[in-house]
Amino acid sequence: MQAMLVEVNSASALKVLRSLSQNKEIRIVEETSSGSPALPGEATSLSDFQAWIEQAETAPTVSLDEAKKIWSAKRSSLQKSIR
Repeated sequence: MQAMLVEVNSASALKVLRSLSQNKEIRIVEETSSGSPALPGEATSLSDFQAWIEQAETAPTVSLDEAKKIWSAKRSSLQKSIR
């Protein structure tokens, strides 16, 4: 299972999502609390923002060169699967 937050901007797109939900292919969660300051919604408290920064500073990182190599391999794989 993977969870994602999606902002739906059209009625037709929402209709498609609701049909998928009725077929039990996806489950729509009406309200979420993502807590990300990058997303629209309620203002983040100072303590929540500081906790978010602390978590980001302690999260594992990947060098730019390594990320480019990973993406290059993934891009090649995706392009082969499309053709």
